[in-house]
Amino acid sequence: MPKHYVSTEAQCPFYHQEDTDTVWCEGPSDEWSLCQVFEDHQQAELHIENHCHGDWTQCRIARMLWAQHDSLENLRYMRRAAPYLVRGEQI
Repeated sequence: MPKHYVSTEAQCPFYHQEDTDTVWCEGPSDEWSLCQVFEDHQQAELHIENHCHGDWTQCRIARMLWAQHDSLENLRYMRRAAPYLVRGEQI
């Protein structure tokens, strides 16, 4: 596998790219990426097949990023719906 391979089989919305023993995911902001480094290629492949290409909802990083995304969407909605939520100050 070439360095920084981008899989067309990835199902995870946070998947970014992979290497022989590393998987990169979107980070908590546009300026950041998260990487998971595995002890060997077999562990990385197992993770990729089970989570990136498979049931990504079982991946801890994907769940954390999804929760953050969901929280940000809720915050954006709250800001549009009620602009005066914090001690009478506009947010």
